[in-house]
Amino acid sequence: TVWICYLIVVRVSQHLPFISDQGGQLGQIGIRIGGLSSALLLTFSNTFWFSAVETEIYGVTMGVMMFIVYLAIRWADDKEKGGSDKMVILITFLLFLSVGIHLTVFLLTPAMFLFFILVDKEKLKDPIFWISWAIFFSLAVPFYFIVGMAIP
Repeated sequence: TVWICYLIVVRVSQHLPFISDQGGQLGQIGIRIGGLSSALLLTFSNTFWFSAVETEIYGVTMGVMMFIVYLAIRWADDKEKGGSDKMVILITFLLFLSVGIHLTVFLLTPAMFLFFILVDKEKLKDPIFWISWAIFFSLAVPFYFIVGMAIP
């Protein structure tokens, strides 16, 4: 989870407006140091630390959530290439698969939906995109509440 946090910060930092390609080696070192410091802050934060050291599912849940966010950012970087929508299918698969771990991962679903719309404006015109997310929400939201009520 911490490693994926490092990768997310490095990938997002390379797209900041004040980072230029001419910054060279020094700029990349600064980005890597920022990624390392954010990963270490996550590592030693109270919430993550106490969830990771107990033998529960919360550490795995946080790892899956970070991996899904990393895949979404990677999809945004590679969306111009052909076949990048396979990453969206993988993200959806991981969201459904994570139900077996913990339902907390479903909190990412509305955020991923908005992220896909904000990154790719062409998705607003694609009826298959809207139909697939409508099916996903029509299955996921009732399932979330049914399982949540069945397991007090």
